[in-house]
Amino acid sequence: MDKLFEQAAKIIEAAARSPLGILALMVLALSGAGVLLFRDASEGVRLTAFGLLFTGCVAFAAALATQRQGRGFSSKTEADVRPMRPATLRRTAGRVPSESLTATLVRLGLYDSRRNPAGPGPRHEYRQQLMGNIVTVVDEATGLQWQTGPLRRTTRTAADALVADANAQRFAGYADWRLPTVEEAAGLLAPEASSGLHIDPLFGRDDGHFIWCADTAEEGVGWVIYFADGMVARESAHFNAAVRLVRTAGGDSD
Repeated sequence: MDKLFEQAAKIIEAAARSPLGILALMVLALSGAGVLLFRDASEGVRLTAFGLLFTGCVAFAAALATQRQGRGFSSKTEADVRPMRPATLRRTAGRVPSESLTATLVRLGLYDSRRNPAGPGPRHEYRQQLMGNIVTVVDEATGLQWQTGPLRRTTRTAADALVADANAQRFAGYADWRLPTVEEAAGLLAPEASSGLHIDPLFGRDDGHFIWCADTAEEGVGWVIYFADGMVARESAHFNAAVRLVRTAGGDSD
């Protein structure tokens, strides 16, 4: 019974978020009182009260449907689904053992189809940035700037050389590019796939279906993000995966 009252309160709260919902609640309250107060009145008065009650029910249902479509209705509170803050994404490469990765993904709310399928992923505020003919994606929410393409595939051992070469050439006008940590790269994984990939369409669909991370799992083993499968996986350092450059947005471009 307590759960029923709790859900009823949440439904009323959800509908009352719009002017239509507030109006519907007022009509329901007035018509309900009218039905009780004028139950012995003439048939015309009673029909009017019932008509208002029916109208209020329809308006209430419409307001609730609008809220469900526009914002979604859930038994979870906003605190339950609050996106992570940018500062929680580690930016310094290191060792991430297999036994600790799942805990990291769950703690940060990062999506992984195997390890954390309920993870909502971080909030993103993507925008494209053009430098000459090079288009990058800046995420205002996480404070990161990403290479979109074309991406080159190589071994984990040779990936660092590609990064160094990009910085020497000042790719897109910057010289502080790096490989993403497993947390940053996993933050790109979207719970819902778009065109077969768990990543925003702004990043393209021609290459980069799986990318290297800067972190290692153990000696000779690195982490790879698979966007088609929506997961993080261990791969030998001799495996060929794409290199997607990332940098901390707002750095010096001189």
